[in-house]
Formats: sequence, C-alpha cells, structure tokens
Amino acid sequence: MELVNQESFPIIIQPVMHSDGSTSSSIDPDLRFWKAEGMRQLRIQSGEDLKLLKALDPKLWVVLSCPTHGLEFDETTLRLIDTDGDGRIKCQEMIDAVEWALGMLNSCESLSLGQDSIALSLINDSHEEGARLLQSARRILINHGKPEAVEVSLADTLDTASIFSAVKYNGDGIIPPQAAENREVRQIIEDILNTVGGETDRGGAKGVSSEGVERFFDSLKNYCDWIKREEASKREIMVFGEDTAVAFESFKAIACRIEEFFAKSRLASFDNRAMAAFNSPKSDFSSFDSNPIAKINDFLRDCPLSRIKAESRLSFSEGINPFYEELARDFRNQVVNRLWNSDKSEISLEDWKKIKTTFAPYAEWVDSKSGDEVEKLGLDRIEAIQASGHREILEGMIAEDRAIAAEIDAVAEVEKLIRFHRDLFRLANNFVALPDFYHLRKKAIFQAGTLTMDGRDFNLCLYVEDAGRHAAISRQAGIYLLYCELKGQVTEEKRLVAAAVTSGTSNRLAVGKNGLFRDRQGKDWEATVVKIESHPIGVREAIIGPFKRLGQLIAAQIEKISSTREKAFQGKLTDGISAVDKNVSAGSASPTTTSTGGGMGGVLAGGGVAIAALSSSFAFITSTLSNVDVGTILYTAVVFLMFILMPPAILSLLKLRKRDLSLVLEACGWAINGPMRLNFTLSRMLTRHGVYPDGHKRGVRWWVLGLLAGVLLIVYLRNRG
Repeated sequence: MELVNQESFPIIIQPVMHSDGSTSSSIDPDLRFWKAEGMRQLRIQSGEDLKLLKALDPKLWVVLSCPTHGLEFDETTLRLIDTDGDGRIKCQEMIDAVEWALGMLNSCESLSLGQDSIALSLINDSHEEGARLLQSARRILINHGKPEAVEVSLADTLDTASIFSAVKYNGDGIIPPQAAENREVRQIIEDILNTVGGETDRGGAKGVSSEGVERFFDSLKNYCDWIKREEASKREIMVFGEDTAVAFESFKAIACRIEEFFAKSRLASFDNRAMAAFNSPKSDFSSFDSNPIAKINDFLRDCPLSRIKAESRLSFSEGINPFYEELARDFRNQVVNRLWNSDKSEISLEDWKKIKTTFAPYAEWVDSKSGDEVEKLGLDRIEAIQASGHREILEGMIAEDRAIAAEIDAVAEVEKLIRFHRDLFRLANNFVALPDFYHLRKKAIFQAGTLTMDGRDFNLCLYVEDAGRHAAISRQAGIYLLYCELKGQVTEEKRLVAAAVTSGTSNRLAVGKNGLFRDRQGKDWEATVVKIESHPIGVREAIIGPFKRLGQLIAAQIEKISSTREKAFQGKLTDGISAVDKNVSAGSASPTTTSTGGGMGGVLAGGGVAIAALSSSFAFITSTLSNVDVGTILYTAVVFLMFILMPPAILSLLKLRKRDLSLVLEACGWAINGPMRLNFTLSRMLTRHGVYPDGHKRGVRWWVLGLLAGVLLIVYLRNRG
C-alpha cells in the first residue's frame, strides 16, 4: 500500500504497550499498528484482520461513530449496519456487522476484494441461518433461469420482478390467477378479485390471500342464506311481487317528508298559530330577483311537502309543493294506488301507518342483507362455486406458497450478505483506521470530490449542512476552509461543501469567488465561496504575512499623508491663481508680493530641499558602504533577515503542525478518537497546484532580478570605494 511519506508512518509490529510496560490482555499479540500523524491505527490488510476487531479496545479505533449520510459510500449498506435506525454507525454496530458476515461465510479472504457477487461455496450452511441463505441464493438463481450458476450477484437479488413474477410460488401467501393450473380455479380467483378484491404479490401481480378466500366464501354463504329467507317468507316480504323493490324505493324517497307533514298537521290542529308559521316561512322574496331559479328551488326544498292543514290528510291532487310533486306522484302510483287497488287521491295518518307496516318486513329483510359484494355474480354462479369444492384447492395452494416463505424471505438476507461482502472491508478501513485518507491514489469516504479554484485542486472537501454551525466547531482545527455553495449545471439542485486549503496562499481567495466542483460520480457543479474560515496555510504565507500587514499599514499612512498634502497644495495653488487674477484685473503690471514659503514658490523650494536631503543621505550611505567589506554587508543582511524572519517562521511551523482534521470531521457529525494531523506532504497532496507540461518555457522571476541587482550594486559601491 502506497502511503504518504511512508517514513513518517512506521509500522509497529509489537502490540500496543501501556505506560507501565504491560501488554493489554484484551488485544491479540498479532495485532499490527501503523502511526499516522498523531494516531496509531490498526493495519487491516486482509479479511482475516477483520476477526481482530472484536478484541480491539474501542479507545484504539480511529472513529467511534459516523453519520450514514453525506458520505461517498453505499447508503443501503450503511442503513443495514445501522440496526437501531438512528442515522449513525457506532463501534458495536460495526462489530455486529462483521461478526454476522464472518458467521455466514466459510472463508473471509474474499472480503478484501470488494466484489459484488459471492460464490455459493462460500456461504456457510453448517447452521440454520446459513443453510437458509444458501437455499435462498439457489432459489434466486433458479427463478432467474440460471440453476447451474455457481455464484449469485447483487444485481440478481435486486431484480425482484424477475425473481417473483415468473414463478408459481414466491412465499408471500398471495396466489395470482396465472398460478392456478386448473381453469375453474383460475376463474374463481378472478371472481374473488372482481368482488371482494385482492392484494399485490411480490411479483407485482394481483392475487388472493387466505383472508380474501375466507371473506369471499363467507359472503357467498351469507348471500345465499339471505336469499333463502326471502324465499321462505316471500308472500310477507314481497308484498308487490316483483315490483316490491321499485315500490319500496318510491316509499323511501318521500317517507321523511310525509312523516314531517303529518307531525306538523298534528301540531297545527292543536294550535292554529303553528299552521301560519309552517305555511309562511320567513324569507326575503326580493332577493329572488338575482339568480331566481336556484334561490326558489332552495326555498321550496325547505318548505313542507304540502300545505299544512288542521286535519291530518295528505292530498295528492292539491297543495303539493312543486319541488316534491314528481316524488309524490310516483309514490301515489307505485304504492298508494297498488295497496288500495284504486286511484286514491289522499291518505290519512292511519293510511300512512298502514303503508309503513306493509313495508316493514321488506325493509327488515333489506337491512339484513349480507354478502351483497358477491351479488353481481348472480345466484346461479354463487351456488355453482359453493358446490364445486374448489375452496380447499385454493387454501392448499396458499399453504404451499407460505411453506417457502422463510426461503424467499431470505432474499433480503442474501442481498445483505452480498453488500457486506462488497463493502464491509472498505468501511472498516475507513472506520477502525483511515489508510484511504493517507493513500496517494485513494480517497476516504468523507471526501466528497475536488474543488478547482485559483489554479489549484482542493481534494479535501466535505459535505456540510450549515456553514455557520460547522465553522463554530471546525475553527479550532486551524485549517483554512472555504465554504462553497454548489449549484447543478443542469438542475437547480444545491449543496454546500467545506474545502480545506492546505497549500499555497490565500491572496486571491475571497467570498464570491467562483470555481468548479466535481463530485466522486464525475458530476460537475458551479461553486461559489459564501464563507471563509481563515487560518495560516503555509510557512511562506505565515512569514510574509506580518510584512504584508506592515506594508499595508505604511501604504495606508502614506496615502493619508499624500492626500492631506495634495489638498493643501491644491488650496495654495488655487489661492495663487486667484491672486494673479485679481492683480491682472486691477491693471498691475508687476505685482509685488512677498514670498512666505506659500504658493508655487514655496512648493518648489520645499521640493528642492527634500531632493537635497535625499541626495545627501544617499551620498552618506554610499560613502559608508564603500568602506565596508562586501562579506560583512552580506553577513549583516543575512543576520538582520534571520532576526526578522525566524520568529514568525517558527510560530507558523508550530501552528501548521497543530492543524487537526478530526475537528473538521467532528463538525460534520463524526466522533474521532484522536488527532488527525496534516503533515506537509499530505498538505501538498490535498491541495495540488497546476502541473506544467514537460519542456515548457518559464520566464525569469522578477524577484531574482531584483536580488541580483542589489548584489551588483553592493559590489559596485565597494569597488568604487
């Protein structure tokens, strides 16, 4: 394994020792550790190494827990490991997953290969669960039409439509029509689906379950019993023969209004004031002018069936409310005239009671109706199904289907085993230890992608949810962070990443700067800096930083002084021009003005004095340097620079050595057991500058020319002396 600066990470073959020199009894002596900038990590190189996790003290794990989202890892696998469903994977859950996978396999060597398929011979069938998994794996291959296959893949387990749709039984206890070989049984299943309904089986087809079969046949029996009751009491129930149902519907449609009419008539016979109130309900008839039809209909619907009179007789020939006129006429023809076998124009309260008594047996029979959901099959078909004896065949098919339920249910367990076979070794290497992060050609699962900006690739990028909350924790890490908002180039999807700047300078990095982010799937995003958490990036920037700040301070002061002098000069120049203009206007050919150092003369005189002073200073420096040895000058310059540069250089080195990635991960929801220092080799790897092609031409750097000119000037002055 090619690691960053392997000399900095020596492999320690001995077990971890305590301060008293004793070896921890809970740790296997064969455990091997390697040191990665502040943390000793278990070296997991093969599937056999996973067996050591259970004995490893959790305090020696790099990660104690991590979130199941925001990682470059299969989320389904993470959810399978997260058994308590809290969105986090903890040490014990990791151990449980490893123990389960090891128990299901005859050999664990293939775990390190990361393959998404597993040979049937690797499944350990020496115990019940393993035997069920093996049988289920074979069932999957048979259902896919590959009974001779020797390995099952993740794609095989995910194609559930092919697994369950092309087979007669799939273990869910639901039988679709096509599963029945007998045509009559198939038709009964169709009848069940068309009456009481069905359920969707694993293959996506509609079928019947034991509950549906029981409900269907119970409905058949109840409906037949209901029909038989009518046949036994036909004369009492069917008072109008075949027309009883039609007559009863006419009776029900108007019964409430007739009952209301007789109740109000009884009250009117007791108190005439009630008759006036019932027949003339309060209403503002002027409101009928707008949209009259709808409002009139609403008004009539609330009025009585007929005008209320003191005598309790309902006339069908006069006084009927127009809104109920059709219902009243139908009731008269279908019920009243048939019951009295004459054209009866009115009924009394006693007549109404007789009508209700006449329909009472039929109403009771209708209310007791049961199994009406199968009524549309017709009585002949219902009786034929009951006599067929096919219920036992259906129930036998369902029982046979359920018999393989455990085997079919293990399909999900087979998928779980294959996912663990593919992902568990890599996850362990990003949980117990972090070799992928320190590898030259790999990336850890928390690295979201690469941000390209300012001529550099920033490879340490992490997905974050809130920049402010993340920065509140990560600022203690001492790492320069760019918080960038990502926007999809095709969709409007947005995300947020924190990118670590570990090499170069921050001169051209600012809020609002744009760049390009490429995620681990190769998708490009537009990136814009929205927040910066500033810290030292490198030694050079830390050394130059104080000088830059001093230069900025001096430049600001010079600009301030220059601005003041410029304003004063402009004021004096304006005053001088004004004075000349006044003298010309007064006709003075030769103005006599005494110079006091102001005006243009004062400025020129001041400038001459300044130039003379600078010339004298330069001559003094030249004369002094001409008497000093060149070596002494260079030595003095070097010592002077060392006194100035060494303190910030040492401080910057100390700060850079303290940079701790673990706090950046902690801000993302990870629980890290110790520091994750960034050395200089890793820093350059995480932030890569552009690489020029071989044979390119590079111009001379100006600072080199300046240094050369300074040396030549010193030599010239020395020789001149």
